[in-house]
Amino acid sequence: MSTRVQLASLLRAARLRRALIVLACALPALAVAVAAGWRWLGSDAASGILASLLAASALIAIGYASRLDLPWLCRQLDSKHRSMDDSSTLLLQHPANLPPLTQLQRARIATRLYNVRAADLCLAWPRTTLLSIWLLAAVAIAAVVLLPARPTAQPIQPAPVAAAEAAIILPHLVRAQIDITPPPYTGLSAYTSDELDTEVVQGARLRWRLHFEPEPAQASLMFLDGSALELQPVAGEWQGEREVSAPALYRLETGAALSESSSRLYRIQTTPDLAPNLRMIEPTQALSLRQSGQRTWILRFEASDDYGLGRVEAAMTHSQGSGENVQFSDSVTTLVGSGSAIRRQYRHAIDLDALGFAEGDDLIVRLSVRDNRQPQANVSKHPSLILRWPPPASAASDALEGIVQSTLPAYFRSQRQIIIDTEALIAERAQLSKATFVDRSDAIGVDQRILRLRYGQFLGEETEVNERPPQADDSNETASDPGHGDPDHDHDAEPAQLGDDVAVVAQFGHSHDHAEATTLFDPATRALLKSALDAMWQSEGMLRQGQPSDALPHAYRALAFIKQVQQASRIYLSRVGLELPPIDFARRLGGKPSGQRSRSDPLRNVERERIAVAAAWQALDQPADSVGNELAALSNWIIAQDDPDGALLDALAATATLRRDPTCSQCRVQLKHALWPLLPTPPAHAQLRPQLSDSARAYLDAIEQDHPDEAQP
Repeated sequence: MSTRVQLASLLRAARLRRALIVLACALPALAVAVAAGWRWLGSDAASGILASLLAASALIAIGYASRLDLPWLCRQLDSKHRSMDDSSTLLLQHPANLPPLTQLQRARIATRLYNVRAADLCLAWPRTTLLSIWLLAAVAIAAVVLLPARPTAQPIQPAPVAAAEAAIILPHLVRAQIDITPPPYTGLSAYTSDELDTEVVQGARLRWRLHFEPEPAQASLMFLDGSALELQPVAGEWQGEREVSAPALYRLETGAALSESSSRLYRIQTTPDLAPNLRMIEPTQALSLRQSGQRTWILRFEASDDYGLGRVEAAMTHSQGSGENVQFSDSVTTLVGSGSAIRRQYRHAIDLDALGFAEGDDLIVRLSVRDNRQPQANVSKHPSLILRWPPPASAASDALEGIVQSTLPAYFRSQRQIIIDTEALIAERAQLSKATFVDRSDAIGVDQRILRLRYGQFLGEETEVNERPPQADDSNETASDPGHGDPDHDHDAEPAQLGDDVAVVAQFGHSHDHAEATTLFDPATRALLKSALDAMWQSEGMLRQGQPSDALPHAYRALAFIKQVQQASRIYLSRVGLELPPIDFARRLGGKPSGQRSRSDPLRNVERERIAVAAAWQALDQPADSVGNELAALSNWIIAQDDPDGALLDALAATATLRRDPTCSQCRVQLKHALWPLLPTPPAHAQLRPQLSDSARAYLDAIEQDHPDEAQP
C-alpha cells in the first residue's frame, strides 16, 4: 500500500467519525420537531418535516467533515505520534523533489506510518454532550406527547331549508349611474358615468340613479362634511340630484345593517375653472417712450381660456401737467379680437392726437380679461403699460443732469488713454530694453487698476489699500478719487469741493454691501458695469506680467462695455393718480360700527390651528378605545379647511374609516401617512454651548483663586 493511499484511508476514517458526531447531535432536535409536527399538524406534516430535517442534517454533517484535509491529518500525526519526528508533511511531497537527506527522512516516516491506527487520529465521541442533548430531547418529546390534544372540529350540520329561506338578505347595490351636467358656460355636453368615483367640472350638477336588490326602505348619500342627500324611489331606481362645487367624499346609507356598499367611501373630484391667460405681444416693455412723429400707439396681445373668453377691457389713464397741476382722465374701452372662443388675438390702436397727448404727458393702459364663469367670472390683469412723452429739460434739471452724468464720461477718456498707451508701448517694443518694457507695462497696469477701483466704487465694492500714486497725465482725474487707500473708509473726512463729482458719489453714494445690493444702477446697467470690471481685471493682469499684446483685447472689451453703460437709459417711476375707495353716504356719520373689519393682526398662528392634527397623530399610538375624541376633532378640522383641490380628502377618508373600525391597524397606517404632511413644523431650538470638562473647570477655578481681582463678574 502506497503512502498516498494510506493517508487517504486515515483521512476518510476521520471524516466519517466527524460526520457521525454531527448527526448524533442533530438527531435529538429532529426527533422533537417530528413529534411536535405529528402531534399538532398530523402524520403527513411530520413526514415532510422528517425528510427536510434529515436532508439538512446530512448537508451540515458533510460540510463539517469536508473541513478536514491532509494538512490537518499531518498535524494530528505529529501531535499524537512522536515517532513521526514532526516530519509528517514530508509525506505530502514527491521524493524526487527532495534533497537526498530529506528523502532518507521521508522513507523512515513512511515506514513508521504502517504502525498508525485510524482510531488514534479520529475525534473522540463527546459522550457528556450527547447524553445531555438526548435527555433534553426525551423530556421535550414527553411534554409534547402528554399535552392535551386540540379539540376536534365538529362537522357543520346543514341548516334547515326553512331557516335558510327565513334569513334576512341585506340590500346591496346592483347598478349605479351618475348623470353629469356641466355648467352651461363651459359649453360641454352632459354625459353619464357608471362609476360612483368620478371627476367633474366645478359647479356641475350630478344626478344619482341607483338600483338595489332587494329594495331598501330608504336610501341616502351621506357626505363626510356633515350634509346628506335623501334619495327618492323613481321607476325602480333611487334618484337624487345635487350641485358639486368642491371635492367631496360620501357613502351610501340604506338604513339596514352594515354592508359593503355602506362601508365604502366614494370620491368626487372637481376640476376648477382656471383664470384666463394674457400674453403681451407688443409692446414688450412696460415703459415706452414716444417716438418722433408717432401719432398712434399699437397694443397687440393674445388671450386664452380653458372654456371660453368673456369681456376684454382696456382701462386708460391720461396724466397731463406737471408739479401740483397734474390732471388725470380715465376711460374704459371694450376690445374685440379675432379667433376662436378659447383663444383670441387683439389689436388696439390708440389715437394719441384724439386724446390730446402732448409733451410731458403719460398714458397708462391696464388690460383685463374675463371668462364666462358663472356666477362670478375669473379676471386676469396685465401689469400697467406706460407711454411717456418726456418733458423738455429745464435749467434745474440741466444742472442735475450734469452732476449725475458727468462723472462717467471722465472715466471713459481714461480707458481710451490706457488703450493708446498700450498700443504705443507695443509699437516701441523693438527700441526698448526688456527691463524698461516690463516697467512701462507695469505702470500702465497700475493705471488700469486705479481705473478698475473707481468703477468698482459704483458697484459697492470695497476699495483696496496701498494704491500706486496716479500718473502725471491722469492727475486731474485721480485728484478727485476719494476713498482709495483708506481701509477704514472714513466718511467723516473733509467735505468735497464744489464741482468734484466723484467725491460727491463717494461721500453720499458709497455702499459697504456687496455688488448685487447696490441701487445706483438698474440690474441691466449693473451687469454691464460688472462685465467691464472683469475685462479690466484681465487687462490689468496681463499688463502687470509684461504682456501688453495679450492685455489689449481685454482693454477694448472693457471700453465697449463702458460705452453701453454710458448709453443706458434711466428707470422712471409710474405716475398715477390717487385712487381712494368711494364714500358710502348712506353710512357716513351714522355712528354705527356694523360691517367694520377687525384691526387685529391678520397673521394666524399655524401651530395653534393644527393642534387637532398633532393630537390625532399622538393618539394613533394609543389603544383603540381612546382615540374617538381626537379623531372627531380631526374630522371637524379637515371639514373646516378651505380645500379647493381636494388635498385633504385622503386624510378625511382615513379618519372616517378608522372611526367606524377603531381596531383596523392598516387604517391607522394610512391615516399616519395622510397626516404627516399636515403636521406643524417644530421650531428650531438653539443648541446649548458645550459644557467644560472637569479638568477645564478646575483650571479656571484655580485662576480665579489666584487672581480674584481680575475675575470676570
